[in-house]
Amino acid sequence: VNERLPTNDWLIVINSEHQNVDRAVNEASKCLRNIRFSPHMMNSAKRSVQHFHDTESTNDGYWINVLRGIQDDSIPEKNVEAISQYKDVISGITLDDIKEMWKSFLISDKDVYTCVGVSG
Repeated sequence: VNERLPTNDWLIVINSEHQNVDRAVNEASKCLRNIRFSPHMMNSAKRSVQHFHDTESTNDGYWINVLRGIQDDSIPEKNVEAISQYKDVISGITLDDIKEMWKSFLISDKDVYTCVGVSG
């Protein structure tokens, strides 16, 4: 049985002096919470996602991940048709869609847990 926790995570890689790591993590977290989306960013992101899809479409591992995703009941309206109409799906995403999705990622500070690893 595949169980999923309803969580989100972010991997933040920071190259910094040891004494500055906590401050850098806090600043990165603040940036994620205060991000603003613009039409220019949206169009750039659509091009990047489409380019990634076009480039990776010859990779079997990519298609395994895509097909695995359509079996996830927590993703509404994702089916084989969505894959075959990928360009239309990507181009149909609006700024309001992204803003609504982003709200689901944000949680209160009391629910945030960080783990900082230091090498060297």
